[in-house]
Amino acid sequence: MPPWDSLRTRLLAGVMALVLLASLGVSLLVSQRYAASLRAELTAQAQSVAQALALQASDKVLVNDLVGLQTMLDHQMSSDPNLAYLFVVRDQRVLAHTFAQGMPMELAAANQPQDAGPHQRRIASQDGHVYLDLAWPIFEGKAGFLRVGWSESSYQGRLERLWWEMALLTLGVLFLAVAAAMLFVHRLTKPLAALSRATQALDQGNLKVSVPVEGVGEVRHLAAAFQIVPGVGSQANLDAMAGFLVRRLGGMVDAGALCLVLTGPSEDRLHLLEADGCRTVENPEQVRAAHQVLAGLNGIVSSANPWLPSPPLAPAFQAPGRHSLVPLRHEGVARGALVLACPRDCRCEEQDLSLLELSLGQAAGVIMRALAHGQELERLRARVSGGSDYQGIVGKDPKMRQVFSLLEEVAPSEAAVLIEGESGTGKELVARAIHQKSRRADKPFVVINCAAYPQTLLESELFGHEKGAFTGAARQKAGRFELADGGTIFLDEVGEIPLPAQVRLLRVLQDQRFERVGGERTLKVNVRVLAATNKNLLAEVRAGRFRDDLYYRLNVIPIHLPPLRERPGDVPLLARHFLRLFAGQQGKAVEDFSREALRLLLDYPWPGNVRELQNSVEHAVVLAKGSQVLPADLPASLRLPAPSASPTIAGHERRLLEETLAACGWNKKLAAQRLGISRSALYQKLKRHGLDEPTSH
Repeated sequence: MPPWDSLRTRLLAGVMALVLLASLGVSLLVSQRYAASLRAELTAQAQSVAQALALQASDKVLVNDLVGLQTMLDHQMSSDPNLAYLFVVRDQRVLAHTFAQGMPMELAAANQPQDAGPHQRRIASQDGHVYLDLAWPIFEGKAGFLRVGWSESSYQGRLERLWWEMALLTLGVLFLAVAAAMLFVHRLTKPLAALSRATQALDQGNLKVSVPVEGVGEVRHLAAAFQIVPGVGSQANLDAMAGFLVRRLGGMVDAGALCLVLTGPSEDRLHLLEADGCRTVENPEQVRAAHQVLAGLNGIVSSANPWLPSPPLAPAFQAPGRHSLVPLRHEGVARGALVLACPRDCRCEEQDLSLLELSLGQAAGVIMRALAHGQELERLRARVSGGSDYQGIVGKDPKMRQVFSLLEEVAPSEAAVLIEGESGTGKELVARAIHQKSRRADKPFVVINCAAYPQTLLESELFGHEKGAFTGAARQKAGRFELADGGTIFLDEVGEIPLPAQVRLLRVLQDQRFERVGGERTLKVNVRVLAATNKNLLAEVRAGRFRDDLYYRLNVIPIHLPPLRERPGDVPLLARHFLRLFAGQQGKAVEDFSREALRLLLDYPWPGNVRELQNSVEHAVVLAKGSQVLPADLPASLRLPAPSASPTIAGHERRLLEETLAACGWNKKLAAQRLGISRSALYQKLKRHGLDEPTSH
């Protein structure tokens, strides 16, 4: 027999071809992903530079400081080797550029943005160089556009180095693979060579030769087991494992349909491994019935009836015919079963089913470990995906995670929600999150602050009024309920609604009907009502200031927002969130808080909650001089020691209100901002202390 026709040569050639093909495939995959990663890195760097330069250029362009603009561009070019060119275009006129030989005007027209947003495009020069060209708006495009040319030379060079490294690695792997394959092939082909020599001896008439090969059944068993075990272990996920198992097991028997049913580490669900992937069944009745069948499964069982009265399987497993169950045992316990269905003539032999049972026994450990690994990955993904914000609400404290979980369940419903919490805890944000996650997300979201209107105007704001309904009603006006038709209305500070208006509000909640003030025509709307209050409404009901029937109508699902002092772990998270927000708005490179400033934030009790923290961070960003917020940048109230509790707290509050209002010229909006509270909360405090704006004489 020629050497090239031997099994050893073919195996070695196959190993070499497999290594080369696998290396080529891995190289292509790695290079593609590496190229995508490099391109994303390049784009991110270019966008970061463009954004920073656009912020610096905005002041110079607006004051027409072209010399300063040119100096800034030249300095940036000299400090960043990846930059190929920079120029600023405004109203189709180049204000400054970095081209030594003059500005090529065709380049200015090569990437003209169609709107005021950033725009990028890859541009190739005549000498073959490729650049990433970014058009970044300066002052939202009102001051022109900054064009940044980012060279891809380093990107191409890194890709070439990667290819050389992969080629050298492939040669090394090929050398090791051939050496290992020669040793492996020698050991593998040794018994086959002995069998071949024995066969030749028999052909020559030597009847005393012995064949060193044992029974055929053991060979088939080992072959089947070793085909399944490594194959299962090499699958990337449960879906791939399911398809692999069903195909391999289906090739060993002549059955109409196969499905592997597993209980897995958790006994509250079933995993169905089918040809098209893995399905999970959580129906308690079906899970319980499957466990009962598996508990009594001691061996292969065949029957003319389906294995369960109402199995969660495909229709092929419910049709009359022969149905077989082959148990899968792991550590002595039946953890599943291979279900075979033959709707018509069954050609599955008993020895084939026994071979399936042996093969499943060999692969049981790998299958169960793969199943447990897949479930652990799902749990890890669920934990990782639980970020630190929900629809713009920042927080990772367990109390906030409970609120987020409740919002996820409540939002799709149509139930009324009462959001309770102190002023500044973010009740309106929660209401908006419920609306955005509801089926009404594409409909109006209307907000009304019930504390901001006197009793005479509140009903008009809520329900609208007809022309001439009262003095000053010069035209017909639609109310907030009418404007929110089809969507959601949010009643902020609902505890401030006077009793007469509460009666009309109750009717809207019950019937979705109302009349405008001064009108007779009944209007029908379809709105979802969300309400919020910083009062204890139940105490208001007991005091007779709030109707009990309205309270229970609003309080279908209560959501309580914890004050910031009860979730101190969220203070750094919120502070850094606001820091990024205000630093970006004001164009300042403030990156973080100093350790001392952060300690002040953590030690402060935050009576004004998140709103006070937001105002304090904005105050600090305005005053910050460097890249960090220092204690001196924070409001004085955070740096002074907290006053001790005493019977004169009310007096201190009144004096603080008077001093702040006097300093603000009785501008209530500005005073509320300085105090870190909402205007509605300020109005309540003024009313409680009997403070009125002084009249000038």
